[in-house]
Amino acid sequence: MGLWSALRRGNQGTGEAAAAPERAFGKQAALHVEARRLGGVLRSLEADPASDPEQTAAVRHLYGKALLELGPSDEAVRELARAASDFGRLVGPESPATFVMRVKLIAALLDAARFAEAAAAASELKETYEGRTGAEHVACHFAAGRMIAAALSRWGRHADALAEIEAMLPAADAEGVRPAQRVAHRGDRLDQLILLGRADEALDDAREILATATEAADDDPDGAKHFAGAAQRVAFALTELGRPAEAERQLRAALAHTTLSRVSVYDPRILHVRLDLVVTLNGQGRHAEALAAFEALPGTERTSLTDPAYRIGWFLFRAVALHGLARRAEAETAAEQALAEAASRIGPHHFGMLEIRTLLASIRASAEEMAVAAAQWEEHFGPAHPRARAARTAAGAASAAGNGDP
Repeated sequence: MGLWSALRRGNQGTGEAAAAPERAFGKQAALHVEARRLGGVLRSLEADPASDPEQTAAVRHLYGKALLELGPSDEAVRELARAASDFGRLVGPESPATFVMRVKLIAALLDAARFAEAAAAASELKETYEGRTGAEHVACHFAAGRMIAAALSRWGRHADALAEIEAMLPAADAEGVRPAQRVAHRGDRLDQLILLGRADEALDDAREILATATEAADDDPDGAKHFAGAAQRVAFALTELGRPAEAERQLRAALAHTTLSRVSVYDPRILHVRLDLVVTLNGQGRHAEALAAFEALPGTERTSLTDPAYRIGWFLFRAVALHGLARRAEAETAAEQALAEAASRIGPHHFGMLEIRTLLASIRASAEEMAVAAAQWEEHFGPAHPRARAARTAAGAASAAGNGDP
């Protein structure tokens, strides 16, 4: 559940869902128009020998951003890489403008599932500010470290991501690191702990972050959205600990806060809270309620055009509800759609990828597929991980059923 929210938080290059479903198509059409316009302006500047190199680089960056908003593309990566290189040469590698361009390039690489390149680009960015003492440079150095961890996590290297995050702990208190960065860094660490099967370690700290967010949640839309994000992380930990009823109460409290603060029900953060609520209902075996709550959500064909995390979760959690209702064919179709979406967004050994593969094995009642899933959990997350133990148990049960054992 919170897994997909974590994916969304780490996906800095992905645009937000539309403010309301009926506006999503209009937004997408406008993005196409803007990309064509910027492409034309860029070609004109390139053809003019007297054009300002900085202006050309800036327009190239805007063109790359527009392409990125339309979805992953090699062209977006090429244009953003060239813009970052040109600007670095023109105004210096440590310039704030160059930093912004390099960050957008890393986001484009992540969107294109080029995880190794994204991690390498983030490492180079971090090295640019290594040892620098100015407050702005310290903040950039810290942000680059978070990007390295985000790339490793998307790649499916969760233990390496956690190691990078924990190596940054001493730097979190350095002068120049903003309070919001510190809170986000703590959240990054908790996400990885939960994914690695250490939700019990993460829960207390997640609740502490939530308590701080609660103070700013009343009658403040931005505070309410931060509260919702903190509540999601607590709910994620509770769900992984097998306490979905508590997770449900946490999410409903977050939705109540956002309603009082007049946050749009189509705000991306709220959509994710509502999607996570489906998970907690599924976790309690309340599959009919989960499907009803799910059907009230905006579909992927509208709001999720630029929100891959929502899109993956939309298919996955629907599949879980349908599977619980014994609607096998529909469940398998939805799970296969989730797998197809995830394959272009996360690494093959990412927590989410294994979660989907395990679900497919369960839907198909395949002892062979479940044994493969269990082996992958054990290899990449360790045999003590709760998901690994559950998959191994399910593989044994499926094998026994296939052999006709009582």
